[in-house]
Amino acid sequence: MDIKGCVAIVSGANRGIGEAFVRVLMQEGAARVYAGARDAASAAHLEQEFPDRVQAIRLDVSDPSTIAAAAVACPDVSVVVNNAGA
Repeated sequence: MDIKGCVAIVSGANRGIGEAFVRVLMQEGAARVYAGARDAASAAHLEQEFPDRVQAIRLDVSDPSTIAAAAVACPDVSVVVNNAGA
C-alpha cells in the first residue's frame, strides 16, 4: 500500500505504538492523520509537531457514540489503524 497522500485515522494515537503509527505515517508522506484518543488533548503534542497534517480527535473505541462522531468528522479517511484496545 502506498501511504503517500493518504488520509488515515489511528486509534490510541496519543502514546506508545499508536503514536509511533502516527509518526511513521507522517514520515511516509500521509496527507493527514486523525489522531484518535479518549482525551483529544492528550494527542495535542502531535498536532503541534505536525501542524496542518495531524488533527487530534476524541475517539474511544468502547463508546459507539464517539466512533459515530469520528466517522462524521473524518469523512476523507482511506486508512484505518485500529490500535486501541477495548
